[in-house]
Amino acid sequence: MLVELRARPARSPAGHLRVWWQPVHDALGRDRPVEFPWVAAGLAAAVLAVSVVVGAFAREIPASLGNALGVGWPTLRDGRWWTLATSFALTRDWFMAATMPVCLFAGVALYERRAGHARAFTVVFLGHATATVIATLTFVPFLWTHVPTLVHAADNVDYGASMAIAACLGGLLAVVHDRRLTLTVLTVAALGTLAHHQMSDWGHVVALPLGYWFARVGTPRRAAALGCTLVVTTALAAFAIPLVAR
Repeated sequence: MLVELRARPARSPAGHLRVWWQPVHDALGRDRPVEFPWVAAGLAAAVLAVSVVVGAFAREIPASLGNALGVGWPTLRDGRWWTLATSFALTRDWFMAATMPVCLFAGVALYERRAGHARAFTVVFLGHATATVIATLTFVPFLWTHVPTLVHAADNVDYGASMAIAACLGGLLAVVHDRRLTLTVLTVAALGTLAHHQMSDWGHVVALPLGYWFARVGTPRRAAALGCTLVVTTALAAFAIPLVAR
């Protein structure tokens, strides 16, 4: 009896990529009724609207505007705690204004459709505000080194919603449990942090595990209690910084 052997067609690079990514795609599938990601849409729309108002699509915004609305040790030391909010929606130029709303919507929506609106909003807050305060206080000792590069790094002002995106991706890793997705997110986060010239971007190293840790909290009651505790702690720290720094 003769058996005809047929050669299997070779896969294209795109085919190999689909095979590698399919388990991640399946893991990200909906496990609850479809809900419109209102938190993701609202935050992305806010960033887009502010970008239009400040003219980021037309030219790079003035440094004075970035220093006034961005956040960092100088603003928190001076008691301008509201920059924790204004810095979220601010973008620098047309590229950041065009890509940030898209990345923010995608990152938050992926987590929001699995964890719900309340958790998504809490993770965004923790990723941006709480991680910013933690990173800022962590780099304060650099000011005492009197090394110009380190002093400038610790004393700079930054803005953008990227740390909120990092926190939501951390939350997504906690609920998806896929090693491919984990490897992809950690690789992108590490390379992006190391490649960028701003020391404040190391706040992503804080935001991602913070989002993961919060997403691991099981019951809604415990999540609400932990979220409120962290929000209040962040607010108290922001108010206390100018008193201690005097």
